[in-house]
Amino acid sequence: MTAHETEAEGGAPDEELLAKLAGGNRAALRDLYHRHAGRLIRLASGIVGDRTMAEDCVHDAFVIVCERAGSFEPSMGAPRAWLSTIVRNRAIDAIRKSSRRRAILKANPVSAEDEIDNAPSPEERASLSQDRTRLDACLEELRADQSALIVAVYSKGLSHREAARLTGEPVGTIKSRIRRGLIALRECLS
Repeated sequence: MTAHETEAEGGAPDEELLAKLAGGNRAALRDLYHRHAGRLIRLASGIVGDRTMAEDCVHDAFVIVCERAGSFEPSMGAPRAWLSTIVRNRAIDAIRKSSRRRAILKANPVSAEDEIDNAPSPEERASLSQDRTRLDACLEELRADQSALIVAVYSKGLSHREAARLTGEPVGTIKSRIRRGLIALRECLS
């Protein structure tokens, strides 16, 4: 969503909302949240695979946005990208915490009833299955190196630096491949 589109809808541009938020304007937070929450929850869901966990990630991300709104630099990128990066990082942190939790639970198993209570509904499983099938088909259309890097970074939680170490290529090259791959993936999914 561009600033022009935002203004045409009667809202302030994201940069202006962040500036207001930095000044303590909580209505700006509400506007920013309503504008981006749906997309950010979908982003987090794609990473963590769980709607509730994704919503928690987005909530945590907006707490960070409140704290850091004054540090946003428009020259470094669009607010939308900044928000997405914060959510992505929160989602990866959630996966890492979840992995640690699974390791702890493996040592101390929970009852079957506890697991059933947390299981997704049949509708959620069907929707996730359809989304996953579509994503897999689009990933197959990418170059193998792009697909592998996207999976490593966004599904397995590797940092760009870790992916570069694994491949033996410079971090800048890894970032470029991932960016080009994500652009192609977005086009395929839309």
